Amino acid sequence: MPALVDALTHEDPRVREEAAWTLERTVGDLRPAIPGLAKLLRDPEGAVRQAAAHTLRRAGSAVAPIIPEVVEALEFEDDRYRSGVLVDILLRVPDKAAAAVPVLQKARDDGDFLTRIRAALALREIVRRNRHGDEA
Repeated sequence: MPALVDALTHEDPRVREEAAWTLERTVGDLRPAIPGLAKLLRDPEGAVRQAAAHTLRRAGSAVAPIIPEVVEALEFEDDRYRSGVLVDILLRVPDKAAAAVPVLQKARDDGDFLTRIRAALALREIVRRNRHGDEA
């Protein structure tokens, strides 16, 4: 796995993307790759951001330390599909996802219907999970 983690910082975006997708398919603990994947959420290439988000979603609750990066990525992501994956990441750790509430509230006013619905559903789920102490 160290070679894949190193590849996340490669100058070629195709290498970064493939490293993230390979990590997503890797069986085992993704915690060593999480910091590098979090940085890719700000990558200029949408395909790289998508691969990183998918891999982070598979990491489950191990993403808790990078929730601020996920919230920031959600605030600036312009692709509905990637935004949905970011919301899924937040829902892996609902006790930490409360930080996303302002961004999700703003998204409820988005011009895109699906974005508004997804944000409203995510807000409802965060509140429900925090209120009832349910696990993700």
